[in-house]
Amino acid sequence: MINRLNERFSIVEKESIKSGKVGISEVCAKSPFKLPDDYISFLECISGENGSGFYLEADGWCPLVLYSAEEALSKMQDYDLYADDVWIIGDDMGDAAYLYKKDERGTAIYYEDDLGALGAPDNELKKVADTLTDFLINGIGIDVMEGNL
Repeated sequence: MINRLNERFSIVEKESIKSGKVGISEVCAKSPFKLPDDYISFLECISGENGSGFYLEADGWCPLVLYSAEEALSKMQDYDLYADDVWIIGDDMGDAAYLYKKDERGTAIYYEDDLGALGAPDNELKKVADTLTDFLINGIGIDVMEGNL
C-alpha cells in the first residue's frame, strides 16, 4: 500500500517507516470490533521496533500521521478511547484525529476535528472513506481532510 499511494500524498519522513508486526496482535485483541484487513496489512508495513507511524502530506501542505500499532495503542489509552465503536488510527499533528468507527452500516474512516469532543451528543464526525485503500490509494476523502484545516 505504501508504494501505491495516491499522487496527492507524499511521504514526509521515510525513516519513520519500520516494517514489522510489533503490537499488531494486541491491537486486534483490544479493538472493540474486527479491524479491516487492509488496515492490518498496512500496520505490518509500519509497525516495526520503535516505529511511531507513517508521516504524510496531502497536496504538499496538509499533514497526516498514521500510527504504528504501538502508537495506536498508546493513543487509545492516552485519550481513554476504549469505546465500543471507535479505533484511532492517526492525526493531523494537532487536535484532530482519524479513526475507524463501526456502526450499523459497517466500518469506515472518519475525521474528528476535536478529539476532546469525541462522544459528545452533538458531535458529528466527518466521513473520510470506506476503507484505508480508498483513502491512501484512491484518494477518496483527501478533500474532506483538507476542508477541515
